[in-house]
Amino acid sequence: MLRNVAFIVQKNVVASADEHLIEICLKNLIENSWKYTSKRKNGQIEFGSMEDKHNKTTFFVRDNGIGFDMNFSEDIFKPFYRSHSGDKFAGAGIGLTIVARIIQKHGGLIWTKGEPQEGATFYFTLRKVL
Repeated sequence: MLRNVAFIVQKNVVASADEHLIEICLKNLIENSWKYTSKRKNGQIEFGSMEDKHNKTTFFVRDNGIGFDMNFSEDIFKPFYRSHSGDKFAGAGIGLTIVARIIQKHGGLIWTKGEPQEGATFYFTLRKVL
């Protein structure tokens, strides 16, 4: 199926992380965004980072997909949890669990914000290289 999706990748994003694991992490996050923007006429997926006032870097993957109810935001990272029915969106329900474990293995944190029909953003930090 042909889709119209804009990918926005911030320039000069740098991280100190296990190359193989962070590739798996980003692949899962981007594939998640790809899946949940599939019902949009014009999808948008963005990757970047930002620094807080303490020079701590937070990375993010943001999309304009179908979003989710924030009441279930902690459940999203649990194995086999499905925020949307499997008949609408394929998947095993373990991709975000894998992402969370990779981030935790790096001493980082992961959290998400979303709203039904308004998209989702996954934020994460990294603290150490393995």
